[in-house]
Amino acid sequence: MTQPHRKSRFHTLVAVVLCFASGIVGSIIGRIYGAALSTSPAWIGPAILIGSLACFVAGLLLLPTAIRSFRAQR
Repeated sequence: MTQPHRKSRFHTLVAVVLCFASGIVGSIIGRIYGAALSTSPAWIGPAILIGSLACFVAGLLLLPTAIRSFRAQR
């Protein structure tokens, strides 16, 4: 069986930062788009908001891995 590939600290930190950034920017865009578009299709704004919240949660779930890799390579 193959050994798991170790990710570098930089790649893990970049993934966490991108997830947090996309979550924050997506929630802002989702709220603006949902408020500006009150007609059909009204589901796009909430869909963008829910997707951005999912990215934010993914960033939160990756955060312990990033902290662990940062401490391991110190």
